[in-house]
Amino acid sequence: MRLFLGFARQAFHEAAMYRLEFWMQVLANFALMYGAFWLWTTLYASKPEGFGVSLEQMLTYAMLAMAVNTVFSPISWVRYYITDQVRTGAIQMDLLRPLDFQYHLLARSSGMMLFSLATFGAATFLSGALFLGLRPPADLPSALLFLLSLGLAFLVDFALNFLIGMISIYSIGARRITWVYHAVLRFFSGQMVPLWIFPPLLEQIARLLPFQALVGIPLSIYIGRLSIEEVWSALALQLFWAVALLAVGRLVWRHAHARLIVQGG
Repeated sequence: MRLFLGFARQAFHEAAMYRLEFWMQVLANFALMYGAFWLWTTLYASKPEGFGVSLEQMLTYAMLAMAVNTVFSPISWVRYYITDQVRTGAIQMDLLRPLDFQYHLLARSSGMMLFSLATFGAATFLSGALFLGLRPPADLPSALLFLLSLGLAFLVDFALNFLIGMISIYSIGARRITWVYHAVLRFFSGQMVPLWIFPPLLEQIARLLPFQALVGIPLSIYIGRLSIEEVWSALALQLFWAVALLAVGRLVWRHAHARLIVQGG
């Protein structure tokens, strides 16, 4: 645990070095939230009862989706790190370390995510609350359940990025797969449009995939759309995907480790 915290703290400090990037990201997030605010306001003006929740809930969902995307964006470094290490041959240094590879990347990702949550996430939430009417959770239990769900979403996101990174060990040209992954993720996670307003067939497909654990579930808990029984079922589903995907990633890494052929310098 001490080693895990050490890597997390190191990644946190590394991420804190770029102050200009912080302000540019905050401005970009506010612009995206502003666009989402006016989009849903306009849609509700023409069809106020057609989206299953109040306008206030939908605006909060849409704006927080931007914040959650920003908080989790540093986790994508995992797949890029693995790809670059394989391409350059530097993966051999990871193999020589007396440290579990997946554990090492999880620790560093945790530090990056915590920094992003404490800075980009907090600044995005504050700007939305001050200028666009973004609402806090209804009560303290809802806030705590949301944070628990967000933690499970982080584990699912890490596990997915780790698996995408593993593809580069078997196929150097993994860029196109990454493009497809991004498109599918944004659509089926509920980031672009909440899953409950999908057409029935698409919603059924989305419910079978792990992507809802990243955005749809945490934000549905936050805006109070789920009953307490549904909240616990949703958290159990997130936990299932986190454990299952992390386990699959470990199995894939063990297989890749056994047959890894280093390419590059």
